[in-house]
Amino acid sequence: MNKFFAKIPYDITSQLPNEYQNLDDFWAAQDTLDYSLEQLGGYFHKYFPRSYIETDTLFSYLLKYSLKYRNILSEKKQISILDVGCGIGANTIALAKNLDSNFPNLDLIKIDAVDGNNNALDYQQNLIKNWACFIARFTFSRDKMNF
Repeated sequence: MNKFFAKIPYDITSQLPNEYQNLDDFWAAQDTLDYSLEQLGGYFHKYFPRSYIETDTLFSYLLKYSLKYRNILSEKKQISILDVGCGIGANTIALAKNLDSNFPNLDLIKIDAVDGNNNALDYQQNLIKNWACFIARFTFSRDKMNF
């Protein structure tokens, strides 16, 4: 059990509605906080494509068809995004890509990534450096949550 979850003085699943109390994924999520870079590679191949495509599709639609968001973002010169629990960055990278391609007025897209797994932050930083370099106006900073 991850040391963060070990500090919880009671079984938090007892506070969930009955239909959620037996979900294996609820407790399995804690394991990712301790994943090594090798384990994150497996996680990447299993989850990154789906998460990236879902987020990319959502933001493509939202930023293309929502006049409210288009108006707000078209007036900005820079945008800062705090992504807490970012993991390896599928959602972060998809959002930054959509902002970059839809809003040429943005001079800077600044992402502040926070996660409980330092290896996940390393993995994300490497992805951004080697894969998401197509995002020209992108800066990345990171911080590990210590439990």
